[in-house]
Amino acid sequence: MRLQSRLNDRRYDLIFKPKMYSDSKSMSELFRKILGEGSPPKKLVVLDISPIPFDVRNSVISLILRLVFDFSYWHRRAKEIQYPIFVACDEAHIYLNNDPSASAARLAAERIAKEGRKYGVGLMVISQRPKDLSSTILSQCNTFVCMRLTNPDDQSYVKNLLPDSIKGIVDMFASLRRGECIILGESVMMPTRVRIDKPNPTPNSNDVSFIKLWKEKDEIDLDTVIDEWRRQGVKN
Repeated sequence: MRLQSRLNDRRYDLIFKPKMYSDSKSMSELFRKILGEGSPPKKLVVLDISPIPFDVRNSVISLILRLVFDFSYWHRRAKEIQYPIFVACDEAHIYLNNDPSASAARLAAERIAKEGRKYGVGLMVISQRPKDLSSTILSQCNTFVCMRLTNPDDQSYVKNLLPDSIKGIVDMFASLRRGECIILGESVMMPTRVRIDKPNPTPNSNDVSFIKLWKEKDEIDLDTVIDEWRRQGVKN
């Protein structure tokens, strides 16, 4: 019964009912999309994994990271030159932590962190909770871009990662304003406080105004919401 429910769930179609890249012949086209080598070529490729069910998400992330590493490894073997790839992992504390359920994704990322530089693969981990991240990955980071950080446990964790000569700068993390950060490590000659230009257009990432929503709260259309949920945005 549980398997049947998953077979009927559109979110699992990538596993049970793949419509694209379902055989070995499609591997070349898949890598062209992942690496942005299509027409026109892209310098930035965003992989949105949010629709993937939580119980298989870590396996999918692990597979993507292993494919990237293996491609770079064999590119160097075949062409005798590195193919540069830089992987940025957003909300990394969710899937690159020390929890046993995240072991597959974490181990794949740790391999890139430890060996990727030899094959042209870089790794950026982005997180609001550095304390929850794999210590192996963070120990391999040589540059830190630190934004506002108020939690004492997170501050203490980051402090232990820094050289003794600059540990005192951690005290400034709580006073940083929105859009400000402190850059530490090999990419700068000395710890530097910078203000980041706002993107244009601005992403839709502002906090929700709960007071406004509660005041304007109307009768909910459950049927429409559930239908869209089941179809996963796919029109019949």
